Amino acid sequence: MNIELYDKIKNLYLKYHKEKTWNHVENVAKEAKKLAIQYYLDIEKCTIAALLHDISAILSPEDMYKYAKELGYQIDPSEEKYHFLLHQRISKEIAHDYFHIEDEDILQAITNHTTASVEMSKLDMCVYCADK
Repeated sequence: MNIELYDKIKNLYLKYHKEKTWNHVENVAKEAKKLAIQYYLDIEKCTIAALLHDISAILSPEDMYKYAKELGYQIDPSEEKYHFLLHQRISKEIAHDYFHIEDEDILQAITNHTTASVEMSKLDMCVYCADK
């Protein structure tokens, strides 16, 4: 993985005093790498998705909700009640807008890492399982 991207991701977590979250995503990335090797997946994609899957932790759940409304998101009743559930979709937005991640596979894995979806790719499943 590109060291410059790694450092940029790490620095954003730390800038917002999210050391615990950084430690978590770093552990998820290590586990994702193991799964990627075991299942012959793209290690770099799995690692990037794992490091960015919780990047929205830099925002409060209320700010995630406001941002989702600004973006015109359809917000379901569970997200309306528990704004934190928006974190996977907001993390995808930050990955795209701030880190310029355009790979749809990575963005989809970030989006599906908590609630999953019916048609998950192997990369989605890798990040989902590594996060557990």
